[in-house]
Amino acid sequence: MAEIITNATTVAELPIAQSLVGLSVLGIDYTNTSVSVPVELLKGDGGGQGVPPYGIDGQVLIKIGSTNYATKWANPNSLLRPLFVSRGAVWNETTGFYELNGLTDITEEQMIQIYNQTSATLIGMDWDEKCLSASCRTNFESNSVGRYVGGLVSRATFAVTNMESIIISSSDISPFASTNITHMFRNSTKLRNVIGIMLANQQRYNSGAFIGCKSLEDVTIKGLTISIYIGDSPLLTRDCILYLINNAENTAPITVALHATALSRLTQADIALASSKNITLAA
Repeated sequence: MAEIITNATTVAELPIAQSLVGLSVLGIDYTNTSVSVPVELLKGDGGGQGVPPYGIDGQVLIKIGSTNYATKWANPNSLLRPLFVSRGAVWNETTGFYELNGLTDITEEQMIQIYNQTSATLIGMDWDEKCLSASCRTNFESNSVGRYVGGLVSRATFAVTNMESIIISSSDISPFASTNITHMFRNSTKLRNVIGIMLANQQRYNSGAFIGCKSLEDVTIKGLTISIYIGDSPLLTRDCILYLINNAENTAPITVALHATALSRLTQADIALASSKNITLAA
């Protein structure tokens, strides 16, 4: 690293850079950590005037859809790709699309939306409404330990979104654990898959968490102790329901409300198993 020699005591007194070559700037990332950023990361592939990639909350400042602005600064050859890949996305050279959370046809513009709306939102113990009404197709996984240490609240976190797949945890060792998931996914009508284990043995409130989730196929709920409504999801799989039954931890009778179509996928033996665990399956 080059030695820094200056007698300046304020930013205004610092010498002005004569070239962008090898230049780095200082900033703060989404974890509130001070970082050094190569100036090349602040430039588009055109090599002209750079677009500042971070706003006051760490979001990429790129306009979506209205002009060629997003395309100019974020095409498949741009320097934004390493940023997305560092958060878990995969660039498929063959198809020309990004892949993330089971989606295999994510465009560059859509990935910018995902980054803007979810990369710096799920931090700490308060997830209330953090991605409420998000227009992006999926989310980046939270880096916060708050999702599994307990005490997390996540009311309406992903309510009324366009998300098709949502990741809450990629690790079985550190599952998602929230005490309150009221309206968490409410009316996210395109949502098909919730990735990760939802540890429910700490849940005290789950009212309306899955209301309106008409496309939901899979959600992994472990340790259920209170009744839950998943009655708007006709596509919910048998495996998903059986996992919930087999891993419930209720000590008193509870009810799991299912859509009639989802309930019809269960065998009499499945229903008997639920009954033996004081779980009533209702449609």
